[in-house]
Amino acid sequence: MANTPASQAQPTKLRWLTICLCFMGTAFIYGLLCVLVINPVISVPVQDLPKMQVAFGSVAVFALIGSVSWMQFKTQVPITQPTVGKVANKLIQEPAGFVIHSIVAMALAELPAIYGLILRFMGASFTTYAIFAAGSLLVLGGVILPRGMAYWTAYEAQQKAAKEPSPFSS
Repeated sequence: MANTPASQAQPTKLRWLTICLCFMGTAFIYGLLCVLVINPVISVPVQDLPKMQVAFGSVAVFALIGSVSWMQFKTQVPITQPTVGKVANKLIQEPAGFVIHSIVAMALAELPAIYGLILRFMGASFTTYAIFAAGSLLVLGGVILPRGMAYWTAYEAQQKAAKEPSPFSS
C-alpha cells in the first residue's frame, strides 16, 4: 500500500459536497420506499398513531434545531467583506474539523426523514412522511449546504492567499 501525502488525505470540497448530497438523496430514497409500502409493516393500533406522530414530530423539531445550532456554533465560516470581496485575516477552521462537525449536523438533519419513514411503516400517510422529509431537506439544503459552500469558498481563498507572495516581502 503506497503512502499518500497528508494533503491528499485532507477532506476536499468535492468530497464534502458528495456527502451532503448523499444525505439529501436519502430523503428521496426513503420517499420511494414510502410509495412502495402500501400496508403497514409495523403493527400499531390506529388510535396510537396520532400520538406517535406528535411524539416523533416533537423529537424531529428538536433534531432540526440541534442540527442548525450545531452547524452554526461548531463550524467556523468567516464573513467575506462584500465591498472588497476579501476574506478576513482570521485563520479559519481546518477542513477535517469542519467536515466532522458538518456531518454531525447532517445526521441530525436527516433524523426527521427517518422518523417520517418509520411512521409510514406504522401506517401513517405519505403526506406525513413528506412533511418530515421536507424539514430535513429544508435544513440540509437551506442551511447546511450554503454554509458549507461559504466555508469552502473562504478556505480556498485563504489557501490561495497563503500561496501568493506578499508585496511587502523582499
